[in-house]
Amino acid sequence: MATVESLRTAFEQGRLEHAWETYKQLHAAREVDAEVHYLGGRVALMRNDLFEAKSVLLRGLAASPSGPILGQVRLLLGEVERRIGEVDEAVAHLQSFLEDMGEYADLGALWQGAALYNLALTYRQAGRHEESRSAYRQAIELFRREGLREPLRRALQNLAWVACMQGDAEEARQALDESDKLCAGEEARWRQRLGRSYLWATLGQYSQAMDLCGAIVRAEGQVPSDVRSHACWIAGHQALRNHRVDVALAMAEQALHHATQAGKENRVLHDAAELFRTVRSHLTLTGADGEPSPQLALVGVRET
Repeated sequence: MATVESLRTAFEQGRLEHAWETYKQLHAAREVDAEVHYLGGRVALMRNDLFEAKSVLLRGLAASPSGPILGQVRLLLGEVERRIGEVDEAVAHLQSFLEDMGEYADLGALWQGAALYNLALTYRQAGRHEESRSAYRQAIELFRREGLREPLRRALQNLAWVACMQGDAEEARQALDESDKLCAGEEARWRQRLGRSYLWATLGQYSQAMDLCGAIVRAEGQVPSDVRSHACWIAGHQALRNHRVDVALAMAEQALHHATQAGKENRVLHDAAELFRTVRSHLTLTGADGEPSPQLALVGVRET
């Protein structure tokens, strides 16, 4: 028999399919409250069912929760909407979470920092870069104060990325220098290398940027797909700037390929598609040949 406790146990044990079936049984039997919808939303998100997760979490809000559950539902809903690409909705729910922190103060600094971090990511998706940097700075200050090293590392690396997007190499350098000391594990180090490659490109050091992007793309092992995709994105833009349209097109295609492997994360796919459209528009305007060699890759490529 499905119970709230069996749902919680299945979720905590990582038995996601069983947890999802349990949630659906509880929902069908109308034995649900906001907490059950919150757990169901978390299960759906972990199953990469983003639209299902949104529907479930909206049910949670409709159940008129209060206290910590209200905060948890709002924050998770904002994250889900960000991943889908519904930035206006995500901003609204994340701002509501932050504005009402007094109602669920027991959630603590980690939850507040997570809301600021997700808000910064959402602003970045929307092209609202100044607001994104401001939210990252607030999250960084909070994580530093609380000694939360891993969230701090992620926020610093993301702040560096947005700073590079705006051409602010100095803030990017400072952020990456601080995150250098916080990298624990191979994934963190790959993300650090990606940030450094974007910094090199921002500084106009194109050979160094292309070398580092090439090392990321060619590397064997568990390099995250979004890191590979963004390395191709950086390399493609640098190649286009240096009139290497064949290389740029190859990089755009590889960026799209890796983005499709990165899960349902709208931001990565959006960036890859943006590069591909930019390169195709350039080819249309110049009348250049749009068929790159299938052997073309970053190996041996240097910018002039």
